[in-house]
Amino acid sequence: MDSLGSSELYVELSQQGLKGYQNHLRLMTGERKGLRYYIEVARDSYPSVKDISFQFFSDSTFLYAFAGDEKSFSYAHADVVIAAAEVCARYQVHQLVNGRLLRGGLAHGEIVAQTNALVGLPVYQAAAIESSAKHPAIVLAKQAELYVRSLLMSDDININDQDLITKQRAKRSHLFLYLAGGQMIVNPFAVLRPTADAEPGLLEAILKHCHDSIKWHLLKFTTDERRYSKYAFMRDLFNFHLLQHTEYLRFYLALPGSETASQFFGIEHFLDENLDQLATKPPRPIK
Repeated sequence: MDSLGSSELYVELSQQGLKGYQNHLRLMTGERKGLRYYIEVARDSYPSVKDISFQFFSDSTFLYAFAGDEKSFSYAHADVVIAAAEVCARYQVHQLVNGRLLRGGLAHGEIVAQTNALVGLPVYQAAAIESSAKHPAIVLAKQAELYVRSLLMSDDININDQDLITKQRAKRSHLFLYLAGGQMIVNPFAVLRPTADAEPGLLEAILKHCHDSIKWHLLKFTTDERRYSKYAFMRDLFNFHLLQHTEYLRFYLALPGSETASQFFGIEHFLDENLDQLATKPPRPIK
C-alpha cells in the first residue's frame, strides 16, 4: 500500500525533526487506532489465520498474512485474503480521516518473510498492481480474487460455521466490489457498520470525518484535475456505500456531484461472468 501525496507530509514532518517522524509513526501504527489495532481485530475475527504482520518503508506499507493448516485448503486461503482485506479497509479509512489516500495491490501465494526481507511472487505482483492502479483503491490480483469468489460464491454444503460467518459478513458488508472495467477492489467503507460492542455514535462520527475529509479535499483540489479525480473516486465510493446500507447509514452524509451507479458493482452481479471478458462487456445495472 502506498500513501498518496506524502511528499508534502514529509516536508512538513522534516521541519519538526525526529519528533515529527516518531509522532507520525505512532499515529499510523498505534495500538489503539492504527495498524497494530486493526491487525488484532482481524486476528480475533479470523482464528484460522496464523499470523498477520506489516513492514513500513517510507510512505509504503507491506502487509502480509499466513493461512493456518486446520481448515480445507480453499477456505483457509479465502480467509487469509479476506482478513488482509479487512485490515487494509480499516487502514484506508484511518488514512482518509487523517487526510491521505491509499493505493495498493492484494496478491496471494507463497512468500518468505524475515526481519529484513520480504520475498516472493505475490510481493512483486502486489507492488506492480499498486504502481499501475488508476484509482486510490486496494486492487486484488487474480489469484486472490479467485479465493474470495470460491468462498462467497460457493453453496453452503460442507462449509463450517466459521466459514459461513465469514461469507455472510463479507457479502453483507460489500467488502469486495467490482469496478465497471472488471477489477475487484476492497471497499474501505465496508468496515463502517454497526457492531454489538461499538460505542454509541462512533460509526456516524467516523462517517462524518470521512465525509468532511473528502469534501475538504475536493474543494482544495478544484483546479488540480489529477488530485481532484482521486477524491472524486472516493466520493463516489462513499456515496455508493451509503446507498447500499440505507437501513443504518445516514444518507444526509452523501456528497454532491456523484455518479455512483456507473462504476461500482456488488460481487453478486458477476456470478455468471467470465472474468477475462468483463472489461469488454457492459456491466449489469444495479437492481
